[in-house]
Amino acid sequence: MGGYKKYSAWATENKEWVAVLDGLKESPYGFSFTEKVQEPQLHQAYTKAPAPAARYLFETRHKEFAEDRAWYRDAYPEKWGAYQKGFAAYLDIGRTFLAEVTSPGTALADKHGLLAADRGNRFLLHNAAVLWLEHHQGADLGDSQDYEEVLKVLWLRSLVNPRQAPGDPLPALTARESALYTHLLGRDPGILFARDHGDLFPAWNDGRLPGVRRAAHVTLGKVLLWDGRAVPDGVQAHPGSWGLFLVSPLHNGDRGFYTPEPGGRDDAWVRHLSGGLGMADGLFRHRPDGFQAYEVVPRPYGDRTYVSPGIYLHRSKAHGRDDFLTLVPAPGEPADTPLVFCTKGVGCDPALIGASIKEHLFVGAFQKRFTAGPTAEGLFPFTYPPQGDSDNENAGSWRNIGFGSAYEGDEAAATDFANFNTLHGWARESAWLREDNGFVAALACVEISSLERNRVRMPDLLWAVDGRAVGYPAQVVTASPVETSLRFSKDGGKQDYDLGHLRLDVAELSRCYRTDSLPASVRDAVRKEAAALAAHIVERYDSPYAGTTVREIGRYGSVGEVAARVAFLEERTLLAFAVIRRAFASWKVFLDHGWASDSYTGSFSGRNFNSGPRDSNEWGPLDRPSERQEHTGPAGDGPLCLDVDISNLAQLLCPKGDLYKVLGLLNEGAELSPETSEGFYEDASFYEAAYMATDGVLSRTARSVAGLCGSAMREKIRKESLVGDPAAFLSAERIAGITTEHFTKGVKDRKGQDPLLADLLPWWGA
Repeated sequence: MGGYKKYSAWATENKEWVAVLDGLKESPYGFSFTEKVQEPQLHQAYTKAPAPAARYLFETRHKEFAEDRAWYRDAYPEKWGAYQKGFAAYLDIGRTFLAEVTSPGTALADKHGLLAADRGNRFLLHNAAVLWLEHHQGADLGDSQDYEEVLKVLWLRSLVNPRQAPGDPLPALTARESALYTHLLGRDPGILFARDHGDLFPAWNDGRLPGVRRAAHVTLGKVLLWDGRAVPDGVQAHPGSWGLFLVSPLHNGDRGFYTPEPGGRDDAWVRHLSGGLGMADGLFRHRPDGFQAYEVVPRPYGDRTYVSPGIYLHRSKAHGRDDFLTLVPAPGEPADTPLVFCTKGVGCDPALIGASIKEHLFVGAFQKRFTAGPTAEGLFPFTYPPQGDSDNENAGSWRNIGFGSAYEGDEAAATDFANFNTLHGWARESAWLREDNGFVAALACVEISSLERNRVRMPDLLWAVDGRAVGYPAQVVTASPVETSLRFSKDGGKQDYDLGHLRLDVAELSRCYRTDSLPASVRDAVRKEAAALAAHIVERYDSPYAGTTVREIGRYGSVGEVAARVAFLEERTLLAFAVIRRAFASWKVFLDHGWASDSYTGSFSGRNFNSGPRDSNEWGPLDRPSERQEHTGPAGDGPLCLDVDISNLAQLLCPKGDLYKVLGLLNEGAELSPETSEGFYEDASFYEAAYMATDGVLSRTARSVAGLCGSAMREKIRKESLVGDPAAFLSAERIAGITTEHFTKGVKDRKGQDPLLADLLPWWGA
């Protein structure tokens, strides 16, 4: 640890103060290093007399408010006061750390060592250094190097080649790598190995820095929360692990455009999209005369045909505030599986948010500026509704187009962080998910620094920040080998989370789901059914049918295509079974601990589920009341969050559910039947699916799921969970037990009509 010993000694000497700081940072009520959190307020919707059906909701909200107010008035003042007493000393040690890291006399390896040691100390000294800079803006730093540039160089050097030394020749970068590193760094990546130390780490007052910062897409941040234990391999690939804040494009042309080298992997990928899959340019790139380093469609990261070792950055459809950074390891490295980081809260990309969000006036104004092109200020993509604007109430969690360390009850980043890691830990203990865990681990929660150079780039947000309505933009970084931007939401609209082509959707799900871990009975049944279907089609290939022939209806170029297309159908069917299994196994993790996901649109809905449940800010006890987002009354699925989850599982996995649309097993909700008119087969791949969807093993399981998750089942559970009063329920643990009993009975009762169900869900079928 070398030079970090004195900082460890400081932390030990001040361990009580550090414990207070850690507790404040983890508060679900929000946190600021410099501003006291405002007293919780009861939402005005709950100050009126409730309708009878909403009494449980209202009574619960009043109880929660009383608990929150008691915490704020009794516990918080003492903690905040203790924190304030030690703040000056904290800034002092931060100045010492800053001076050492940025000293021209500190060797590159020693700079790296100081940051690595502080990472293990949850960025205690890094945060102090940034706070010192925020509190001493304009101070003369002598011959010090620029702290932000030091961190950026250390981060990107570890990506380009961690074994390279200053002065060694720059490794050959592809056009994509050069464009991506320039996009992130804000200057020519060739400086990463410059012989001139001054170019590698410019001075804090270097006249070129304002231009570099306007072009860069990482900036200095404070790490509010850190937990690197869950993702030890590749953890340093994300800028958050270096105390940096990742920012999405600043305008519509700000995506790192380049021309792929002919014959290279990037060229092969573009040719695959445009030629092999026949995708329209608008679905996978933003400019027809080039390709962008900030990509729209994720590559099949496990396929070395299209990827090289290094990092990839993308944001796909409908992810208005999330970026995905993927680390592809070099062959032979200990961790040879790609690791995907999701950064929630990078700012808004208007081209990729849903139509309903764009209806808000403040979003429209932002979109107009974003589309207009670069501005002299290089404004960050964050905004908030103007004061007094009705959108301030109606936009919900979209009020802050970044994310938020919120003070007024939007999505509090600390809550997301804690919930992700709580469930990820529980899932790792589950016998059914230990080797098949779709939950993500939260790595970091980073708040953008409040340096004036950042403040002037967020004019639409400052009134809310300075008015204590919301904190500075904060982002939660999660990681998982099976994270994906694909979700099971496909209704033919602009809010779809699919990738724009069935082959891409299937390839991405195949990366995230292991069908070889399905029970042998399920795999054998699907393969047997597929073989029989292929033989049936070949046998009837040229037979007259509905005024034409099977060959023409299925649009087969030759009889040889039948086997390949049925094999693709078999792959999709097995994937559907894998999703059903993991979705229920994931829900069981919640259930076993008396928890459920969201009170409004739960994490098992198609728009919030992919390789596992997402959108964690409202996870908690399952007996919490459900409600509509606009607080007008109870949701239609039932009075509890438990009801929302069960209903969402039905919508995701039942016949005509979201799962089957994304996998091409259902044509936009239409009834599937081989007898359907020829016009039905607009996509010929649905021809084979028509046979297996009506009376196959998957269809039987989907119908079983409909029974398990239907309204009748929810009503049974609800009646047994009440304590005589419509506003009084048993404990969450007892309700979870009742639910488990009913699902166990439901699976066993269906063994006759669906013998695969008990094998697929053995925790209820054994």
